Amino acid sequence: MLPGKKGIALSPADWATLSSHLADVDAALKRRDMGFCLQLSGMRRVSLSEFKGVTYVGVREYYDKGSGELVPGQKGLNMNPAQWGACVAGAPAITAALQQAQAGR
Repeated sequence: MLPGKKGIALSPADWATLSSHLADVDAALKRRDMGFCLQLSGMRRVSLSEFKGVTYVGVREYYDKGSGELVPGQKGLNMNPAQWGACVAGAPAITAALQQAQAGR
C-alpha cells in the first residue's frame, strides 16, 4: 500500500537513520527543542513543531521556496507524543520485519 497524496513512506535507509536516532528525537521531544532537526535522505527531515500547546514529531519532505529557504511540504506525518511513543515501542518489530523482507529478496 502506498501513501496518499499527503502521506510519506520511508525507505529502508531512512528508517535505519531514524531508528538509530530514536533516543535523540525522544530527548528533543522531552526538552521541547523546536530547533531539533534530523536529516534523512534528500529533502526529508525529522523535526519538532508545536500546535495549540502540543509538541509534534514531524517526518516531512521539505522544498526550496526559491529563496534558499527550506519549508515543510504537504507530504509528511506529524505524531503527537503518544503516537511517537507507539512508534518508538514498535521500532524493533519494524526493523525486524524490514530485515526479514530484505533477506527474502
